[in-house]
This record gives sequence, C-alpha cells and structure tokens, in this order.
Amino acid sequence: MSLLALWIKSHMGKDGTFLSGTDTNDFVDDVNAKVEQLRLKYPTKSQLELENEAFEEIMHQDEILDHPVGYGLGVKKGDIYRRDIVLDSLKEEMTALHRKNIDKLEKEKEKLKDQVQENNFFFETLIGQFSQVVSVVHQDQSSPKLLNCTQELLGMAHQ
Repeated sequence: MSLLALWIKSHMGKDGTFLSGTDTNDFVDDVNAKVEQLRLKYPTKSQLELENEAFEEIMHQDEILDHPVGYGLGVKKGDIYRRDIVLDSLKEEMTALHRKNIDKLEKEKEKLKDQVQENNFFFETLIGQFSQVVSVVHQDQSSPKLLNCTQELLGMAHQ
C-alpha cells in the first residue's frame, strides 16, 4: 500500500467521505498530478514508488524530515538522503569522466586521422616512385644511382 493510499484510508470515514475539517481534495489532486509528472520523468518506476515519492514531496514541501514517513521505525533521514546525495555525486563524477574521455578520444581520433593522411601521401609517393623505377628497368635504362635511390626509399618505407 502506498503512502497516499494509507493517508486516504486514514482520513476517510466509513461512509467513504473524508473526515470533516480535513482539506483533502486539493492534496490528493496535487499528489496525483505529481505522480503523473514523476511517471514522465521516471518511466521505469513502479506505481507504488511514484505515489510514495509524490506523497513525500507534496506533504513535506521539500523539507527533509528527521524520521521519514513510511520507512519503518529507526530509519533516519541520513539513511535515505545521504544515499541519494552520494548517488548524485557519483552521477556527476561519471558524467565528468565521460566528457573527459570523449574529449580525449576526439583528440586521439584527430591524431590518427592525420597519421592516416600522412601514410596515404607516403604510399602514393612510394607507389609513384616504384612505378617509375619499374618503367625504367623495363626499358633497360636503369642506372646504379637510380637503383641505389630506390633501395634507400624502400629501406625508409620499411622503417
């Protein structure tokens, strides 16, 4: 049973009407409206969780109670709200790390892109040179100087 359902039952008479002197209609309407807002924000939460959260927010108007309602005896605000603060802190840290990693990956991507362009240029040059050497050798016009230069170029490419 949700806190809202418990509250309604405790403020309703046997005849099904709210007890006299209890301003309930606006409160119940406000909680139900808040439930709908929370449903959009947290679509995976159950109806019970949504009603409890909405009830607490409307009932206490963002005031953090020393002993939160609906959690049993001995539960203190630090047991619940400290956990939420820690989770929020962890979410912020994770978001910051995510941004930092994305920035780092973008920089590495740019470096790799530059290296790939440089390698493409080098291979195009190498292929052009090699094509000229093959053409000269094919025509029997090769010289020892040309072959030495080709050997040096291939040696650099190997490194």
